Amino acid sequence: MTMAKGRLLTSIDRQVLESRLKQGQSHRQIAKALGRSQGVVSAEIKRNSSSRGYRSVLALELTYRRIHSVRPCKIDKYPELKAFIITGIISGLSPEQTVGVLKTRGPTNLQQIGICVESIYTWIFEGSGKLEGLKQHLRRQRLSR
Repeated sequence: MTMAKGRLLTSIDRQVLESRLKQGQSHRQIAKALGRSQGVVSAEIKRNSSSRGYRSVLALELTYRRIHSVRPCKIDKYPELKAFIITGIISGLSPEQTVGVLKTRGPTNLQQIGICVESIYTWIFEGSGKLEGLKQHLRRQRLSR
């Protein structure tokens, strides 16, 4: 049996895992039955167990929360960085040029934070940068990135 790569455990996989744990099977036996590595099974159990043990319904909910949780954007965390990026874009610089200026001639405290070009594009097209109306200042007037 080949190992499944690059996909999450399904709800059925989690139900099998829960029932086999209740039967007292080892992580290795469960992994073999699911066609997964022992590490995947161990990580799933460790990540999604509560004080009551492993519950497939709870595991599915916790996984869903982790996948869909929104991490705050670095640009929104640092007002000075946000102002620097907005100024650069409005003055006609591309996000690539803005990052270059930040790295070479930007304020020292902002150079230490650092930001990548893709983060700026994501912020402009999908994040709170959308509200700043910066799309219109980009050289190419694309609807999305």
